[in-house]
Amino acid sequence: MAIVLVRIDDRLIHGQITTAWIADVGATRIVICSDEVANDPLQRTIVNITAPPRMPTEILTTEQTVQVAKSGVWDRERVFVLCKYPSDVLPLVRAGLDIKEINVGNVGGMTQHKGGPGKQIFKSIAVTEEDVQIFRELLQAGVKLEVRVVPRDHRVDLATLLEKV
Repeated sequence: MAIVLVRIDDRLIHGQITTAWIADVGATRIVICSDEVANDPLQRTIVNITAPPRMPTEILTTEQTVQVAKSGVWDRERVFVLCKYPSDVLPLVRAGLDIKEINVGNVGGMTQHKGGPGKQIFKSIAVTEEDVQIFRELLQAGVKLEVRVVPRDHRVDLATLLEKV
């Protein structure tokens, strides 16, 4: 099965992930795909502390994520890929991973955005110009971008929100 959900959430593993999203998609493995997190010992420690017990959790760079996904190692798993920033997702799509839809949960709204303050376009999403460019490239690549904080929320089309930017 491999990748069952790709989500952008700058809070990474938190209550909504552990109590709602994992069960909703039946994930058997979490992959944190972020160059920043993979190279920061403090963030790696926080992820390891917050990871659900008995849930295999890996922290990989974007390049490592592409390599492992293409290797077939995850073919018998249901992998939940969790990215910190939109810029973490784009390399996966450019590398040809089979990603048709991305869930956007929290971007720049709850934490300091790496690109500085962003423009609030939804209650949990504040985007920079770089984010907007990345989202538009993903849309042009045929990837559907939906906004939901938790699975039971009504789906909001991110493309519609970007029209206002």
